[in-house]
Amino acid sequence: MDIETAKKLEELPKEALKRVNDYYNYLSEMRHYRIQEEGLKILFQSNDWRNNDTAERVYIKVAALNDFYSTNIYGTANVADIILSMKDFDNRLAQHDLRIVDDLNNNRKQTISSSGKKYPGIYSFASKYCAHHHPNVYPIYDSYVEQMLWYWQKKDNFLENDSISSLQKLHNHFMKSYSNFVNAIKLFQKKYNLEDDLRATDRYLWLKGSECFGKKRNN
Repeated sequence: MDIETAKKLEELPKEALKRVNDYYNYLSEMRHYRIQEEGLKILFQSNDWRNNDTAERVYIKVAALNDFYSTNIYGTANVADIILSMKDFDNRLAQHDLRIVDDLNNNRKQTISSSGKKYPGIYSFASKYCAHHHPNVYPIYDSYVEQMLWYWQKKDNFLENDSISSLQKLHNHFMKSYSNFVNAIKLFQKKYNLEDDLRATDRYLWLKGSECFGKKRNN
């Protein structure tokens, strides 16, 4: 880790969270960003669109989310078909079933493309899709978020009181289980006395992570 990154990470989460949220509020005032977020909110939370029981609704939601977030999902129609095929998808979302993210990701990995190869997983996209239905239940998984959580875990061991064994915590795929990922964020909030707002904490971890761990660009 270089000196510049280390200095950025010295800021305690509670202090950084307010600054990052101020920056997010600034972004929200930008016309294109505001319109994009308001459009997704209509698609995922309005009474006319929030259910995932018709191809028209699901195909449009998958395509819009893929475009706005630049997730580069290959085969969006396939993803939409998987969502439509999942039993009780809307009921599971309403019941805040965290396993739905893993199931969507795993179902995608089991399907075969027209070229005869299995599709890659969509773990991050699956978390985004569920998060836009219930933002404060389903935090968005991103590699920057995971890097931030591991940084603070190594620094302060905020997972120490969790029932998960130390060996499993250190496993590379620990946070690829969505329930583990959500639990890690909640324990992170508890450790640093952050408000019980998963979306705000997730936003902080992503923005701060992209600042500290993102690829450096030439001016």
